[in-house]
Amino acid sequence: MADYVHDDGFDEPAVNKARGVLRHVAGLVTPDAAAGLGAVLQRDVPLRLSRLGGHVINGVTDRVRPRGPRMRALVVAPGGQVRWRDVPQPRLPSSQAALVRPIAVATCDLDRPMGLGRTPILLPLHLGHECIAEVIEIGDEVATVQPGDRVVVPFQISCGTCASCVAGFTAHCVEVPPLSMYGFGLTGGLWGGAIADLMAVPYAAYRSFRGGGARRLTSYDE
Repeated sequence: MADYVHDDGFDEPAVNKARGVLRHVAGLVTPDAAAGLGAVLQRDVPLRLSRLGGHVINGVTDRVRPRGPRMRALVVAPGGQVRWRDVPQPRLPSSQAALVRPIAVATCDLDRPMGLGRTPILLPLHLGHECIAEVIEIGDEVATVQPGDRVVVPFQISCGTCASCVAGFTAHCVEVPPLSMYGFGLTGGLWGGAIADLMAVPYAAYRSFRGGGARRLTSYDE
């Protein structure tokens, strides 16, 4: 099988053959992985660990006694295994949040090498970084969108009100841990992915802007 070479920013080219569990884990012990871990842990470590602990506890509880509404989410695991999984529906994280139903999802250049286990991003993870979505439910403090509105949800998780966000540097939002984003699993803070029946937008109250016929529930660095 011919190699599929892709300039994804990593030293090892992405090829068509998926890595199994052992090779994927071995690939996490590299200089690239160490640099990524350093970026992830540069601040807000307790908050990130709190989210991880809650995710683990909820996962164990769900396996023992599933309860609450369910939904489908597309999950990729080592060995190139991509499957729809039955998972709990997200709930509103706060009164500033919204739940949205993805309608159209953009692909990312990293989706393929991540799915093959050839990046320093731990699998399994929920796929999908950014999307067009329909608002399903809003928190009490959200006044800029209403259920039924179509919105654009880019990949970054950011508050929209801190000094970094106001300056346009939403990738450096100080209200969430570094690299908080959809579709990057543990590395991105376990926010789920856009290829799912529902996803939570935690700061919908402050990050909504009219544009292109849709309201935008987050913003990029300009």
